[in-house]
Order: sequence, then structure tokens, then C-alpha cells
Amino acid sequence: LFFYLHSRDFSNTKNSRRHRRPNELKLNADIRKAQKIYYECLFAKIYNDPRKWWNEVNNLGQFTESKMRINVKTFSQDMSDDTAITAMNEYFAHSGDYVPPSGHCTQERITRRTREPNTISLSLVTPSEVHSSIIRLRNNVATGADELSAAPMKHVADLISEPLAHIINCMLVSGIFPSELKLARVCPVHKGGAFNNISNYRPISVLPVLSKVFESVINCRLRNCLSKYQITNTAQYDFQKGKSTKLALLNVKEGILNKFEKRLYTVGLFLDLRKAFDSIKHDILEGKLFDYGLRGAALKLIMNYLSDRKQYVKLGSLASTARELKQGVPQGSILAPLLFILYIAVICNIPYTEKLVMYAD
Repeated sequence: LFFYLHSRDFSNTKNSRRHRRPNELKLNADIRKAQKIYYECLFAKIYNDPRKWWNEVNNLGQFTESKMRINVKTFSQDMSDDTAITAMNEYFAHSGDYVPPSGHCTQERITRRTREPNTISLSLVTPSEVHSSIIRLRNNVATGADELSAAPMKHVADLISEPLAHIINCMLVSGIFPSELKLARVCPVHKGGAFNNISNYRPISVLPVLSKVFESVINCRLRNCLSKYQITNTAQYDFQKGKSTKLALLNVKEGILNKFEKRLYTVGLFLDLRKAFDSIKHDILEGKLFDYGLRGAALKLIMNYLSDRKQYVKLGSLASTARELKQGVPQGSILAPLLFILYIAVICNIPYTEKLVMYAD
């Protein structure tokens, strides 16, 4: 770079442009080469960490805009920032309602599994388990509405583990989830398409860090009970131990190759559930959980966790008012994937003769 600047003639004559052109081309080529080497080394280091990998990919094409104009279909004109962010929160709060119903399917017509005779009960937690849950929190996890980050909690984990264990045990016995932990700060994440179309954004709920500790305890107990009574969906991949999306792809590939070796045609039917987490009906979920064995305080706790939830959208310095949620499970929470898996597990009850592969992302 020093050589380039030193040798460059800053005059704008035709002769000077002709002489500096080779240096400019060489400099640009060297910059591209250095960038290529840098990103090859960077992605090689984080290859096994999908979260960091995608963060870097997103940073390469990050879109920033000082003011976001949202064009909601129910509004025909541009809106001010305050009105736009309020409209965005209103849309996210009711996004599950915007999914058009298919046919005349009712709860009674949905295929149900055989009712589990065993009743799932959630055992009490120990201070050491709470301590482990706190230590496992990532330091870079985003802060929720309470602005409490994980790092300070880790420093005082020894002091707060016992009182938190007492609070969690009261929650497990009473079936009541603390209402202060039900407020979510929503971060809109662009999925693709036009930036001014609100439907092209996914609402990611950033929950209080204490909620993550409480949820991890519930999640661990639910999964242990479901595994104990073999209440699992064998076709479901991801969010299950030992069943990654890579394994799902290998399973599909194996099925295709088997048919190919037998000289048979293979037909694949791919379905993507729109607004999957947002369209979960709480009353239907409650019936399914009851069939799976969640009754009494355990079922009451899950339904209380989902009820009376509120969210607000924050973009930079702008924040909307809080809006109550009537359905769905919070995206970004620990319990949401498990509840969604249990919600759609009855698909496996539909008679089929070929391979079924499901995964939630």
C-alpha cells in the first residue's frame, strides 16, 4: 500500500491514469487475495460451530437501514417510525391468525395417539443443578427486557443457586410460572425478500436470562420423562439427542439409493409449515400434552408458562408497547422446540408405507 501511494501520480491527466492503472489493478488483486485467505482461515476455524458460521455469513451481507419503513398489507400508506414499530408488533402478535385455514379440520378430526397411562411428574430441583444451568449460559446471549446479562449471574452463581432452586421448586409444585419472566423483547430477523414487507421478518423472542434457567430445568425433566416412557417421535430429527439434521439428510439419501438400486422411481414430497411456532393453539396443545401424560401441576405449569405472555418490538432506540399473545410458543425459548415437536407428533399416526422424515429448525 505504501509503495502504491508513493508511486501514484495524483494528477488526473490521461498519461497519469495510464501509468497508475497497473498499480491499481495489482492493489485490488492483492486485497482480494488477502480477503480470500482471511475468510478461508476464519471459516475453517468455526466450521464446527454453525451459530458462529452463520453469524459471519450474515455479517458479510448485513443490511442496515437507519429508518425501517414497513408496508403492512392492512395499511396503504407509509407510516411514521412509531406507528410502524407498533404495527410490526401487532402483526407478530397475531401472525398465527394470518395463516389461512386448510379445509375444515377441527380438533376432533385430528388423529390422536393412544393416551399414555403413566402420569409425568416433574421432580424438584437441587441447588447444584441450578448452578450448572447458570454456568452453561452463554456469555454473549442477548439480554431480555430486564437488561440482565448472563455474565454477572455466573459470577454470583454460588450465592444465588439455592434461593433460585427454592423459587423453581415452588414453581414446579404450584404450576405457576413467574409472570415477570413472560415479557419478551422481539428482534425482527429478515428472512429474505423485500425489506419493507413485514411478512418477510421472523420474530425472535429474547427472554429474560432467568427464564432460560427456569426453562432449562423444565425442559430437562420433560425430556427425561418422555424418554423414560418412550414417548418419542422416531421420524423427528433435530432438538433430540443423537438425531441431527445431518442424520435426517443421510436417512433420506439412503432411502433414495435403496430405491435406485432396485430400479424404482423415487418421489419426494416436501412440506414447510408456515408460521409453525406462531400458529400453535394452546387448547389443542393442552389436550395433546394430557395424552402424553402431563397432568396435574406439570400440565398446569406448561399452560401457565404459555398464558398471559406479552411481547414488544425494539429496533434501535425505538420500542413498541407490550402486546398480549393469545397463541403460539415464543421463538427463541428453550421449551418452544419441544412443545412444537409434541404438537405435531400425531403426523406419525397417519398411515403411510414409505419413509417419513421431520425436523424443526
